[in-house]
Order: sequence, then C-alpha cells, then structure tokens
Amino acid sequence: TFGHPVAFGAFLAVAAPYALSGALAATGLGNRQAASVSLAGIAWGLAASGGRSACLAAAGACGLVLWLDGRRWARRAALASAALGVAGALLLSARPSAPGQRPGVRFGAWKLAGAAAVERPLLGWGPGAFSFLYRRGRDAAMAGGEGPRVAFPHAHNDVLEVLAATGVMGGAAYAWLHVRAASAALRAWGPAGAAGLGGACALFLQSKLNLPPVPASFLGSLGLGALGDGDDDPRCLRGRRGHRPLLRQRP
Repeated sequence: TFGHPVAFGAFLAVAAPYALSGALAATGLGNRQAASVSLAGIAWGLAASGGRSACLAAAGACGLVLWLDGRRWARRAALASAALGVAGALLLSARPSAPGQRPGVRFGAWKLAGAAAVERPLLGWGPGAFSFLYRRGRDAAMAGGEGPRVAFPHAHNDVLEVLAATGVMGGAAYAWLHVRAASAALRAWGPAGAAGLGGACALFLQSKLNLPPVPASFLGSLGLGALGDGDDDPRCLRGRRGHRPLLRQRP
C-alpha cells in the first residue's frame, strides 16, 4: 500500500490519463473493455481516497487528454471532466475533515510561505525549513483548526515552498525547469504523447495543492521524459519546419 490516502490518490491521478488515452486509442472490443475497466478502477480508487487535490488533478489531466483527442464529443467531455473535478473537490471539502485537512489551514500555510519568501527574498530559509516557519508563524485559529499533532511540514504549494526555501534564485531555477518541461511537452504526438502530457498535467496540478508523493512524481516524470523523443518527427507539436499539431493519429 501507499500508506496514506493522499499518496494513493495522487498516484491514481497521474495514472488516470494513461488509462484514458489507452481507452481512446484501443482497437477491438476486448481492448476497449480492458481499458474501460482499468479507467473505472482508477475512478473508484480516486473516490475512495477522498483526496481533493487528486480529484482536481485527475479531472484536469483527463480533460487535457480528451481535448487533445480532437473529436467534437471528446472536446465536450473535456469540459465536463473539468467541471466534474471541481464539483467533486467542493463536495469533499464540505465533508467533516480530519485535523489539518480543513481548507482554512491550507490557506494559512500558503500565507505563511508567502510571508517567509518576502522576509528572505534572495536565498530563502533553506530546504526543509517550512515546518519551522509554520510552527513559528501559525496563529491560535490555525493551531485550533489543525489539531495538536499536525505540523504541516510542507506548504502544500510547490511554488510558494520553493520561494520560501530558496528565494528568487531557487525560484528562477524552478521556473527554468518548468520551461524545459513545457518545451519537451511540445514535442509530443499520438496517444502516448497525450498520455504523457496528461500525467505531467496531473503532477503539476497536484503540486499546487499538495505535496506529490514519490510514486506519483516518478510516474509523471517518467511519462514526461518519454516525450523528448519527437524532435525530428513531422507529427510533433513543434516540428523544425513549423508543422501543425497532430496529437491524434488518424488512420
């Protein structure tokens, strides 16, 4: 097991676009049924995990895969997927939360991370320092909302935590990584490219609301790394001769 429902949900969120891309590209009744069963199992696991960030990440990633498919019904389904993810996250937020899972506590963590980044803007407070910053800066309302055993070791937002830990120097390096990842994503094509883009999208969205666990980060990074193979392929999103996008392979 993953040891925590949030980690389990994050992994499934990254896996969901791979299953959906396989279902869209499957040929033959048996392959379609197998892909559909896999996708249904992932959806059930996401619901069972109860992770708000995982639901949003999976919905956004699957919406991207559907949009890149290009067919009219898939584009409509992409919008429905995004709406479903937002609705699911709101419903999960309305349920009685465990200590430390209330939305107000997370907003407070973001505020503390931003304040810490402003306090030491150039180099930040050092990697792994957010737990100290959180204990130092939390107020009575946050302490009461989170419970005595919750320490919030991370800011639940990768950009804010990078800025608080490493300042604008580390933030610039982190931004460069995103630019390079986007550049690799523009070389994607076909169902495998759509799946890799979806996995990267899920990881991106998850990291804005929670800390992605290692298995989810590995799966998303592996798919994104596999996209760097299409530099010379005329079907890539950004070919050397300016070819038009062609993510969906047509017979």
